[in-house]
Amino acid sequence: MVTMKENKDGAPFLLNKEDYELISDIAEAIVPSGDNPDEEPGSREVGTINYIDSVLLDAEDAEMKMLRDVLSAIRSETRRQGAVDFRELSAEKKHLLLNGLFDRGKTKDAYIFLRSLCLEGFYSDYHDPDYNGVTAWKLLEFGGPRISELDKDWSFLRIYSDSKEKV
Repeated sequence: MVTMKENKDGAPFLLNKEDYELISDIAEAIVPSGDNPDEEPGSREVGTINYIDSVLLDAEDAEMKMLRDVLSAIRSETRRQGAVDFRELSAEKKHLLLNGLFDRGKTKDAYIFLRSLCLEGFYSDYHDPDYNGVTAWKLLEFGGPRISELDKDWSFLRIYSDSKEKV
């Protein structure tokens, strides 16, 4: 039987609570929900943060340093704009802040790494095991076989624990 880790939103594998919440908010800014999240889900609905948290377990030290640096830059810029938390910013200010990271040589590569994880977590057709709604491939009307319709092994993500025998 495949089950999800307990308390998915409160017990990240690698990230501390603050980084988990910030990256979740960043992922939502990059891939936001539509007006009706049931029909147009975003990163938050499908659980992109859990994908990212799990994938980062296998990240190299240099990638983790880049991630810490870009999160620090985002926090600094958020405070510079007078907000305590990234989620307090308007959608427009979030986009301006994130897009501004491309213009800085020091944060460009780090932001590209973070942005890539957010896009991969959503557009790879990943979804948390308890999410039964629309996924990216269905939303985009991708004509190939959907991962969500295949018998798959997501256990490498560690969000799942797989106690059934592998064939």
